[in-house]
Amino acid sequence: MSKVKPVRHDITAAQRKSIFGLMKARGVRTEEVALHVQAIAGQTVEEGKTGISLLTFRDANELIVKLGGVPHASKSRRTVQRLKKMAGIETVPSERQLKFIADLASQRGWSAEGLRGFIRRQTGHDTPQTTKQANAVAEALKSMNRRDGLWAGEVRVSSRPSNGDSK
Repeated sequence: MSKVKPVRHDITAAQRKSIFGLMKARGVRTEEVALHVQAIAGQTVEEGKTGISLLTFRDANELIVKLGGVPHASKSRRTVQRLKKMAGIETVPSERQLKFIADLASQRGWSAEGLRGFIRRQTGHDTPQTTKQANAVAEALKSMNRRDGLWAGEVRVSSRPSNGDSK
């Protein structure tokens, strides 16, 4: 007999703390919160319990607002990306990444066709299909630019004196 895994909800510890703090500060009873949870989550709650564990992040924010609090900010982009990576979800490159790649190519004086050919050699596609591919292309361009002294973030130091005096 296999165990049924419980459904994972993403209410945060900070949201739980806010909900219970607001309940205490406003004198709201457990039964009242349970009714709100039932209305929001659409699931029945055991008697004597609040049922906030049934809420998602967005649902918990809705309850916090109903209790008179300030909703919590959503998860940071970095956290979302990490969670996607852990789940094995490939993400598409952002416009910012693609612009960065184009800027690196322009430092080399490449045309759009030249860049497209380079990306094709690197990835097998005309444009990067995933963030991982875009990162690989950007790192390759950065290395090439650094090696040729074109990297904008780096100042090339010359061993010769700048005034033309070779003494």
